[in-house]
Amino acid sequence: MDQAKLSARLRQIFRDCVLEQKMELPLIVCSASKNGTTLVVRVHSDGLPLDVVVAHFEEGGFVEPISCTVLSQNGAAVHVTIEADTSALQ
Repeated sequence: MDQAKLSARLRQIFRDCVLEQKMELPLIVCSASKNGTTLVVRVHSDGLPLDVVVAHFEEGGFVEPISCTVLSQNGAAVHVTIEADTSALQ
């Protein structure tokens, strides 16, 4: 997935988690794709900049689908699957 497109999609997910799901910042976001690319970040305020906790990138970076778990400071958690044209909060 294109880096700019993925970044924009993630920022929207962060906003949805805070505004719609009432999650409290900072968020901890664990993301992984089927090729082993993994990224764990801490999200403050509007989502930028991110604190990278763990990062491992395989050749080609993230591939779809990308599985993300978002954890809130208030104990809430959601799972998000990012596909080429969709993102679904669960």
